[in-house]
Amino acid sequence: MLFVFAFFWGCSATTVEPEVVQEVPFSELAGYKMKILPMAPMAGNAVTLVVYEDCGYNRLTLVQRNGTIIEIEKQFNSRMMLPCMLRNDTIQLGALPMGTYLVVYKLQDVAIANKPKTTFSLSFRFPVL
Repeated sequence: MLFVFAFFWGCSATTVEPEVVQEVPFSELAGYKMKILPMAPMAGNAVTLVVYEDCGYNRLTLVQRNGTIIEIEKQFNSRMMLPCMLRNDTIQLGALPMGTYLVVYKLQDVAIANKPKTTFSLSFRFPVL
């Protein structure tokens, strides 16, 4: 009986909570030091996400588009204890067809192997006409 209890307790203790990503209005991106260029993209335009004052050690590890969802992931390792050298980063999203796109941006700390911790995340929608 004690074994069964310990087994179920151990399984419940390892349950991972789903991550919640805050959605912000497109008009408020500047408050998060981000900008989409061109500001009003047309179908076929090359679209770029600019991240202002980003730490130089944040590495872009994923830009993936699945339909109208674009996932962007950057990573850093806090154990390296590097100084944050601010720079502007441009992330190419590509030439997009007409539609409304959801961008999900995550910054993860990979200091603990096999267990990255999201330190900042947001999502926003923008139209391509």
